[in-house]
Amino acid sequence: MTTRRRTLILIVIAGVFVAHCLYLSVVAEDAFISLRFAQHLAAGQGLVWNAGDAPVEGYTNFLWVLLCAGLIAAGLDPVVWAPVLGIVAGVLVVVWTWRYARDVYGQDATAALVPCALVAVSGPVAVWASSGMETVLFAWLVTATCFHAARYAAGRRTDAWAAAAFAVAATLTRPEGLLVAVILMALALATRRS
Repeated sequence: MTTRRRTLILIVIAGVFVAHCLYLSVVAEDAFISLRFAQHLAAGQGLVWNAGDAPVEGYTNFLWVLLCAGLIAAGLDPVVWAPVLGIVAGVLVVVWTWRYARDVYGQDATAALVPCALVAVSGPVAVWASSGMETVLFAWLVTATCFHAARYAAGRRTDAWAAAAFAVAATLTRPEGLLVAVILMALALATRRS
């Protein structure tokens, strides 16, 4: 199969994922916790639950709160645009899954489309992507960290920086990102080929 045809199929798979997200779209009530903090941050009141109160940490998704505050500061409705961010992150999961599978399958790049299609039709991934929460952003960052850590272990030195950057972003998105980063980096170093 030609590269052009595989690219077209990957675009169709991404389109199926987006349609799946839109079909199952519902903003989760927990998303409004992050959005409340983001709203106050965008208004210049800091990371507070109530305007005028002392800062509190009532969220575990710092990077997501910052992204949502950016949406609000830009004048965008976060109830509409936070799910869009999640769906974009889901498309990135599909793309990084393809990149990762392509490295695994080697010359048979067509087989790498199968895991992408499985991600695209996964109900939980579609629901969480459109929920207005950070779940699929975290999934993309972890997938990208895995991809670059594996490439570093295979001998590509420059991927160490990319793996580290994605691991830091994952940790800022969810605290368990630090555990993922430590495990992946330890495995990459232990199995690294010169």
